[in-house]
Amino acid sequence: MTDKEIIQGLIAKDNRVTEEFFFVKCRPLFYNVMKLVFNYEVEYDEMINELYVYLMEDDAVKLRNFQYRSSVYQWLKILSIRFFIKKRARMIDDTSHETPKDGGSQTAIHESGTSAGGDLERLFRAMPTK
Repeated sequence: MTDKEIIQGLIAKDNRVTEEFFFVKCRPLFYNVMKLVFNYEVEYDEMINELYVYLMEDDAVKLRNFQYRSSVYQWLKILSIRFFIKKRARMIDDTSHETPKDGGSQTAIHESGTSAGGDLERLFRAMPTK
């Protein structure tokens, strides 16, 4: 497929083009970008779904503005790095794997393998106390 066919297929929400592009052709590219941006493990499908939603916002304006001055892969690499850096800034990194103190009465909530209770506990510990 040419870059133009890829962009047109994505804008048209062609399932075959979307699946082939994001989950086959770009998989190594996105894995490398995620490895570069995140110093912890993230869920590939979740991140790519969020990137796809971002690309399709406002009637796919980002895809429509692609000017073919570089390959679609180079353009997407730069766009995805910027997107994931912004996403990382909004995420809380939990490498401690701590659980809440009273685990018997509470169930830890897991989002992408991260314990929300551990995040809160770590944040409270980081706050200065008087």
